[in-house]
Amino acid sequence: MELRYSGHALEQLIAREITEEMLDAVLLNPRWMPSVGPNACYDGIVGDRRLRIVIAEEHPVPVLVTAHWVEEEPAP
Repeated sequence: MELRYSGHALEQLIAREITEEMLDAVLLNPRWMPSVGPNACYDGIVGDRRLRIVIAEEHPVPVLVTAHWVEEEPAP
């Protein structure tokens, strides 16, 4: 998927050590989650971690809003 990156997204990718290859892996094989507002949320597994990607798809070229690792809650 062709994407543009917001300034916030670029900062977060660097800080969270998320690569384009990781984004591509999730976007090619997502575990979809319900959209929130105008943004689409993609969720997938990279290695042994869960990565969530938020994309504003209303633009001619979708814009990556943010991406972050999802911390699993410990079992009770």
